[in-house]
Amino acid sequence: MLKILLRQRLEMLGVWFTGAMRKNKKQSNGKLIAFSLLMVYALGALGFLFWHIFDTLAQPFHMFGLDWLYFSLAAVMSFGLMFVGSVFTAKAQLYEARDNDLLLSMPIKPSHILLSRLFLLFVINFVLDMLVAVPGLLVCSQYGMLSAWGWAAYIILFLLLPLLTLAVGALFAWLLSLATARVQRKSLVTTLLSFAFLGLYMYFSMNMNNLLLSVAADASGLAGSLGAVAPVYWIGIAIADGSVPALLGAAAVMLGAFALMYALLSATFIKTATDKRGTRVRPAAEAASFGSARSALLRREIARFLNCPPYMLNAGLGSIMALAAAVLLIVKRTDVMQLLAMIPESAELINALAVCALCVMASMALYTTPSVALEGKNIWIVQSLPVDCREVLRAKLRLHNIFSIPPIAAAAVAAAVLLRPSGIMLVCFIVLPVLFCLFMGLFGLVENLRHPALDWTSETQAVKSGVGVMITMFGSWGLIAVPVLPVVLGAGLSPTAVAAAFTLVVALLCAALYRLLMSWGVRRFMSL
Repeated sequence: MLKILLRQRLEMLGVWFTGAMRKNKKQSNGKLIAFSLLMVYALGALGFLFWHIFDTLAQPFHMFGLDWLYFSLAAVMSFGLMFVGSVFTAKAQLYEARDNDLLLSMPIKPSHILLSRLFLLFVINFVLDMLVAVPGLLVCSQYGMLSAWGWAAYIILFLLLPLLTLAVGALFAWLLSLATARVQRKSLVTTLLSFAFLGLYMYFSMNMNNLLLSVAADASGLAGSLGAVAPVYWIGIAIADGSVPALLGAAAVMLGAFALMYALLSATFIKTATDKRGTRVRPAAEAASFGSARSALLRREIARFLNCPPYMLNAGLGSIMALAAAVLLIVKRTDVMQLLAMIPESAELINALAVCALCVMASMALYTTPSVALEGKNIWIVQSLPVDCREVLRAKLRLHNIFSIPPIAAAAVAAAVLLRPSGIMLVCFIVLPVLFCLFMGLFGLVENLRHPALDWTSETQAVKSGVGVMITMFGSWGLIAVPVLPVVLGAGLSPTAVAAAFTLVVALLCAALYRLLMSWGVRRFMSL
């Protein structure tokens, strides 16, 4: 049975990486190539980032005889990437999986269920580990920092490092599950924590150059800090100096941490996975509240959104960025003005590019792109409701408008106050970003109807996978590029005239897509 569960987890991972569905494993060559190129690009870009970091650090560390610090720092970076990249996946897989109750009701050992889920997490951690380990190995080999024993120690320790990360991540997921089980809005808490981790990641990414300069300038101080943490120091000297006791000590810590974590989770897995303390039972008076069909459908969409952390995290990124931009333009007004004063381009061109930047943020608000797919196998329920199907689709559009337009409008107003456009450009500043929000809602819903993925096994798969998501995102970016490229490349066009023409085009596209949605879209939705 364990082999069957492990094979099932690998199939699930393959489905997630290729965007296929279980009922459509033989996807088209075009879709397979598109997803493969997207995945290679994402992994390659992240790997290149770490290569750049290691290339910056390797030479000064090697010159000052701090090779061990280089390898210790590589291990810390790998651990951090794996932890951030898998901790919430660990929580979802171990304690919130949709098939937990089903599997636990079958004659399957809970330890086998736990092992199969840990195996999936290990594979994810291993992929993230290689994104750091391989660039680090290539750079240190370039500077001759590894002996034959160092090669062996490097490979051994970086193969074991995912076990340590898995132990810490699973333990953190267990504590997080215990904490959120006692609150009513566990999905909201999970999403807020996800945004907090994402914010930290973006902060370190934006300040990476300063951090690298600080590390290079104070290598001895960093060496003292990392040297105080014995396992991190052991990893460094085991690879750099060929210390066998350090290698055995580091390996023992990694294997021991995993064994302790597995023993703890084995003893508490059933209780935690079946704990329903966070479920809120509504009072009879609240449950019996009535409203119009229109408001009921909107409440249904909002409830799904607020109770699906992957949905909130992926769909709401553009809205969060827009709010952050609005706050930044207000709080850092003086710094932004000084930066703009250093740009030689004309104020008219800067205004037009600012409007396009607002449209880019609007294009990252993908509330409708997975909304049909999230109906899943239960789509027949909403199809059989005694309401006009148009109202079902309009409810999905209203959800998008409620959560996407106010943040974009706030960012547009803040930018307009800062840049002070006038005349037609001022109208474009406010109207175009809002129109583009409307366009994204309509475009995403149409594409989700064209490429529905209803046989998903997890909500994350429904939100992130699918051709519709790719077409909506890259198609909107391509649309924005149409007016931007001629202006930037100096085609002699007036930025104000281009912005006004683009506003008119987006308005016409919104009208055409809405008409298509209310005709073809209704028939398509009822036929799914």
